[in-house]
Order: sequence, then C-alpha cells, then structure tokens
Amino acid sequence: MTSPGGTSLPWTTSARRPHIRLPGRDGHTGRSGRSGRRETRRRTPWALWVPGAIAALFLLLPLIGLLVRAPWSGLPDLITEHDVREALFLSLETATAATALSLLFGIPLAWLLARTRFPGRSLLRALVTLPLVLPPVVGGV
Repeated sequence: MTSPGGTSLPWTTSARRPHIRLPGRDGHTGRSGRSGRRETRRRTPWALWVPGAIAALFLLLPLIGLLVRAPWSGLPDLITEHDVREALFLSLETATAATALSLLFGIPLAWLLARTRFPGRSLLRALVTLPLVLPPVVGGV
C-alpha cells in the first residue's frame, strides 16, 4: 500500500523501516556493549583457598559428626516418646509465632527504616541489626 505521493505507508508489510543502531556502552555503534579490550577471567589466589577450605571444614565436620553418630535405628522409638514430641511441638509453635511476629512487625519497621527519616533512626537501625552480630549466648545473658 502506498500513499498518494507514491511512498510506502509505515503500517503496511511492504514498508521498509531504516535500521537504527544505538551506541553501546563504549560509545561505538554496532558493538554489543563490550569494550575493545579482551576480558580475562581472574583466578582466585591460592592463599585465599586455604583459609576458605579450613573455614568450610570447621563448619561441616561437626555437622557430619552429628549425622554419623545419630542413633538412626532408634529414631522411631525416640519420636514417639511423650517428652520428645512435646519438645518438637513447642519448637514448631515457637518458630511459627516468631515468624508471624517478624512478618507483622518486621516488614513495616523495615519499610520505615528504608523510606523515611526521623529522629533516632540510626539508633533504631543499630538496635535492629544488633542480634545479627551478637552471639546467641551474649543475647541470652
């Protein structure tokens, strides 16, 4: 379909639109945004692998030891005991209540700390992050 002047209309299939090339990050057209120099993958220094592996073992070995030494054959008998079931249900109830309270009060508090400014905001933010940096024993004392 053509216009009265003989040019193609833009909404028809036969119309040819010019291809526009936008500049990439480096300012040159026709590139995918990468710079002209070749990207090289940097290797992690071996001096970081050693303490990292020790830290991973420090966390994993006690867990593996608990799993290996657990009395798996007597587990069904242990779970059916009254005291064990009571402790399990208490843990589930406490975790559910803590999650509900965290959702009910934590989300509005996080929104206030992130979006508004008020006197004492930095002190309140420090108090909120304090349990993240204190060991549980210190918090319990």
